Amino acid sequence: MASTSQITARVAAVLARHADTRVIAIRARAREDWPDSLEVQDRQFALRWCESQLALREALGEGEAGSAGPGLVLLSPFGSHELPDDIRARLGRGQVYEPEGWALVRERFGVKEVDARLVRYGWMPQLLCELAGEHPPEPLASGFLDLETAWQLVLRDRLGLEMARPDVDELLQWTQRVETTARLDQLPSEARQDTLAWLSESAGSTGRCVLACMAAGRAADALPLGLVCGVVFAADPAGRTERAQAAVRLERYVQDVPVSPRDGEAWARSAGRVLRRSGALEQFRGALDRAGALLRELRITEFAALSDWLPTGFEQRLQTFGQVLRQQVGQPSFESAAHVERAAQAVHEHQLAEAAATRAERVRMACRLMRALTRPMPEGGLTSALLWQADEGAFVDWARYRLLGGDEQAEVSTAYAELRAAVARRRAPLARALAHEIAGDPACGCDPAGRVVPVEAALERVVAPLAERNPVLLLVLDGLSVSIFRELFSRPERHGWVEWVPQTVGAPLVGLAAFPTVTEVSRTSLLCGALTMGGSAREKSGFGAYPALVERSAGNRPPRLFHKGELAREGNLASEVREVLGDPQQKVTGVVYNAVDDHLSGPDQLHQEWSLEGLRWLLPLLREARGAGRVIIVTSDHGHVLEEDTAVLPGGTGDRWRSGDRAEARGEVVLRGGRTIGPEGAPSVVCLWGEDTRYGERKTGYHGGLSPQEVTVPLSV
Repeated sequence: MASTSQITARVAAVLARHADTRVIAIRARAREDWPDSLEVQDRQFALRWCESQLALREALGEGEAGSAGPGLVLLSPFGSHELPDDIRARLGRGQVYEPEGWALVRERFGVKEVDARLVRYGWMPQLLCELAGEHPPEPLASGFLDLETAWQLVLRDRLGLEMARPDVDELLQWTQRVETTARLDQLPSEARQDTLAWLSESAGSTGRCVLACMAAGRAADALPLGLVCGVVFAADPAGRTERAQAAVRLERYVQDVPVSPRDGEAWARSAGRVLRRSGALEQFRGALDRAGALLRELRITEFAALSDWLPTGFEQRLQTFGQVLRQQVGQPSFESAAHVERAAQAVHEHQLAEAAATRAERVRMACRLMRALTRPMPEGGLTSALLWQADEGAFVDWARYRLLGGDEQAEVSTAYAELRAAVARRRAPLARALAHEIAGDPACGCDPAGRVVPVEAALERVVAPLAERNPVLLLVLDGLSVSIFRELFSRPERHGWVEWVPQTVGAPLVGLAAFPTVTEVSRTSLLCGALTMGGSAREKSGFGAYPALVERSAGNRPPRLFHKGELAREGNLASEVREVLGDPQQKVTGVVYNAVDDHLSGPDQLHQEWSLEGLRWLLPLLREARGAGRVIIVTSDHGHVLEEDTAVLPGGTGDRWRSGDRAEARGEVVLRGGRTIGPEGAPSVVCLWGEDTRYGERKTGYHGGLSPQEVTVPLSV
């Protein structure tokens, strides 16, 4: 047998020693499917099969007639000793070359010796010569082709494996390539058998399981079966009998060879390392799904939760979490919260938790709510209720609202709904007490040295004193609740900011909205520094003329206030806004940002996660402010409540308030005087305090009422 690659190698070897040779005779046992010609070292050689001496003479005669043409390779079944002198004399070097494998390898690789252990692989010289023809090898400095180097060349070129002795992890990763089975099948049968034996010898007993899987024609199943082994051979006592039976059924996937617990555990660990090393589970999603199908074939799907990798296992852990949550939410205690957190830990330890980040976050938020249910509520009083809302209630609301919409699993969704309902019931007395406290004292007298600052006092108590020493930016996010503020600014240090708190109170300040908690009243009062009602024109003039701010401003740079329509030009932050913010001589600047309030007016079918990066103009604003060394005061005019199965009441002037002087429905309270400004000078308004009612049409969220979420606003420096 003389393959094209062997012929090419032999011609190249002859030319390397005798470059002027034109006629080269090579012995071939039988005719093969050779090309008509070859190009070797930039020379063309015609190929002629000559099954008789007469055919040899004819071919030589034709070659001599065209002596100026291409070279000639004669292929015949005769050796040199079988040819008469007249034919031998006309052959290059007067001989017929043998295509003997390892001799060719020595010539092609420029080595003097070949490892004796390679002789057993009679198929290998042809592959090595083909490899050398396709990719000329670098000379081996040692002059010796050893066993490891030869195998490395074959495995790399023919199978795409880089190492001569790949470990189990490398084998598993290799089995998941689309081309692996095809490349293995392209090897001659003897070569395929020897290759699998070599790899098996190199990869140990666990590797032999993988290769047995490949030998059974199940290469793509090698990684999924490793994941399945994580269930079959798990140390957990659950389903031990069923899983032992599954271990027997597993044998049919590996040529009926028993898989020992030790090898099964090692196989599972290796599969996990491969998935973890990849850094991209998406590329192995098919393997994960296949592992789930194999579990069904082995009849142990109900134990998938024992795996840290299987999607079915993640779903089962979530289902268990939902069951535990439903069992414990009715009687909250430190012990019940601990039960829930242990079930949550199992969810978070699953490797798919990161990929299912939203669902995993809901689990964390549910744990937050369970812990909140174990802590005492404030006993009463306006200030204590407002501070509880700012310091704890905001984080409770963050968690509650994150659970809106539930989970993909119905049972987990039900558990979340029951948890939200339990939290709402628990805080309802606080909301009712706060509303009646405000109704009884609508002036809401606050300690001027305390943490609670009415919005109309913010310019005097907070903005002006800070502007004494630093340029400031008053950033008013319309409708921003303390809950969303804490989510937005959960990690301000990423953008170069840190929160300051007054030394006198040791905690962030808290704003108290004006009533009703609507933009026309509360925002205008905030920006004018006095209880009033109006629109953007009134706010702009009031802010620019406020005495304490004017006093701290340069004469040619009075306080400036920008509203929504002034922030953007041509899809970017307006240049005028950038210039004003970037000017450290402009001591007082205000910006009204409406993203939150606009969101409340939309449909309630979206999950909104709040981040600074998600608000289009906010980071550019913060960057300009930082460049000018500004101190930022982040605040709002009012908060809001989100839609959650609210009932609609008739007669509303706004979403959560109406004109009138008498409470007529559950959850209503009347406000008269004090910090209340009714429409057209009306002496009183009616507001809702419960979260479960509204007047207006259904939206994402509502404001205007007296719930803790609506009346408490951030006032953060």
